[in-house]
Amino acid sequence: MARRPDATAVEPMVLIGIAHAGDDNKARRETDFTDFVPTEGEEGSRGGSGRHFLEFLRREVIQSVPAPLDGGRLALFGHSLGGYFTLWALTHGGYGFSRFIAVSPSIWWDSEQLQPAGIAVGGSSRVLLLAGEWEGPLPPWQAALENADSVRKRRSQRNMIEAARELGMQLQSQLGDGGAAFHLLPGEDHASIVSAAIPRALRLAST
Repeated sequence: MARRPDATAVEPMVLIGIAHAGDDNKARRETDFTDFVPTEGEEGSRGGSGRHFLEFLRREVIQSVPAPLDGGRLALFGHSLGGYFTLWALTHGGYGFSRFIAVSPSIWWDSEQLQPAGIAVGGSSRVLLLAGEWEGPLPPWQAALENADSVRKRRSQRNMIEAARELGMQLQSQLGDGGAAFHLLPGEDHASIVSAAIPRALRLAST
């Protein structure tokens, strides 16, 4: 996309991708992407070390990039629990990032920790929250599956779309016009939204 910035609004940039090894990485994601977590509820009691992971990103990963970086436009992108992690970083001082893209963020994990009042005052943070049209109601291709009722119940409890929309409005109030936005992406589900979100994320990172 950076080959045609006139058409895409995406400039050349350095992209750093971090993945957890193996297929069963739920526990690793919970450790790295959370910090203060709920002590009861459907998922039970757990603990995380999200702030340590953020320090690792800032002090080791970013510092290891040989190319010069614009420190005023560092962007953090996360999906699902990674989206929660992105918003946690935003609302706890930013950790050196100024662009935050939270895709289908798991705000339900511990919404009390995502208070816009914790955003660094006077900064230039810009935030994009995205959710898929089918993250509330079941998409047609899932409605007939055997586990459809349990999925509907879980989605009702987590309230992904409205939680993201509401937090987006709170962030708009805190950051001012153009500082935060929420978009609902048509035709996308929790598992399909990432590829649709990437062009939007790259545009925000280019601003």
